[in-house]
Amino acid sequence: MATFHTPTSTLISVVTERPAAVGEASIYVYGTVTATGITGVPGAVPTQATSYTSVGLSKMIWRGQSMNAGAYLGAITWGLLLAVFLKAIVNVLKHKNRTNLTWLPFIGTLFASATVSMCGFASFNQQAWLDQRNRYDTPMAFLEAERHAPTYVMATVASLIVQLLSQGFLVYRCHAIFNKRLVTIPLLVWAFATFVMGSAFSAKLSLMDAFPSELQTPFVTLGMSFNIVVSALLSVAVVRFSRRVPTSFPDHVRRKFVRVDAILVESASFLGIMSLIYLSLSSANVTSTKLFTPFMVQLEALFPLLIVIRLVQGWGWDSEVINRSPTDYDRFYARDMLHIDNASISGATVVGKISLDEKAEKIV
Repeated sequence: MATFHTPTSTLISVVTERPAAVGEASIYVYGTVTATGITGVPGAVPTQATSYTSVGLSKMIWRGQSMNAGAYLGAITWGLLLAVFLKAIVNVLKHKNRTNLTWLPFIGTLFASATVSMCGFASFNQQAWLDQRNRYDTPMAFLEAERHAPTYVMATVASLIVQLLSQGFLVYRCHAIFNKRLVTIPLLVWAFATFVMGSAFSAKLSLMDAFPSELQTPFVTLGMSFNIVVSALLSVAVVRFSRRVPTSFPDHVRRKFVRVDAILVESASFLGIMSLIYLSLSSANVTSTKLFTPFMVQLEALFPLLIVIRLVQGWGWDSEVINRSPTDYDRFYARDMLHIDNASISGATVVGKISLDEKAEKIV
């Protein structure tokens, strides 16, 4: 059974189970996509222009497209996250000491949670558009009605863990840079409140068929507002401190703190900007908000890993950076270079020893 509009806007229901005879209208139906025309009569004019556009409200169609594209955007960001994660692991193992090795559980859990979240969103998207597309009238109906499905709940819980780790890390960075309880304690309470609201949202999502929209709005508002405020605080502090980096520092050391990319990473400014955009779209109930949901989860996992790389390398900002002696960083830089030189010398020594042994064997 398929319905379509004739040029006179009359609704007609047609069942076709045989080839169209001469002069009859042929109906081609694929889901909600219809096309009509006249076949069998040479030179006949179609009764209606061929159309393969989905029948439905344009807002609902755009909503489905946004959720579909959001999964792809999140997957692209996950690929970037994978590269940064591997770089973080390499740097931890390269500069291995007791302090740096303690970062391994954190970055491992953060990356694993972000991966589970991405897999959940991708699987739910696949079910809607491929595996179970005929369960409801449209894939969009599946996306709206099945948000209590295990894959979507798994993605939501994993996203909550990512947000908890990300916000906890940002609180730690604020404490390291400001070193003031007046800043740290309110942010810690804020992060805890976000986690509680997210836990309530996830629990209600998994236990009830209806989507808990009354909890989604405060959860999103708390989480995104936290990112905006923390990013603003870190941006102000890092920019202010970067101007006070002594000019007596060696150039290769000073550049590590005052370069634009260093300031952008340490302040998590891009995360703050995207959180502001996401919050604005969500507050205005804009359909394209769904485009950024998986993307924001991956972004919250990405910036802590970028900052950890700087910390492991010895270039992380804290409240004592401008008070240290230039030789402190110079020694670190020299130690890093010495590690490379020692590796080269060791390799040359081994090669030289092998050559001498070969000559001795020939003489014998």
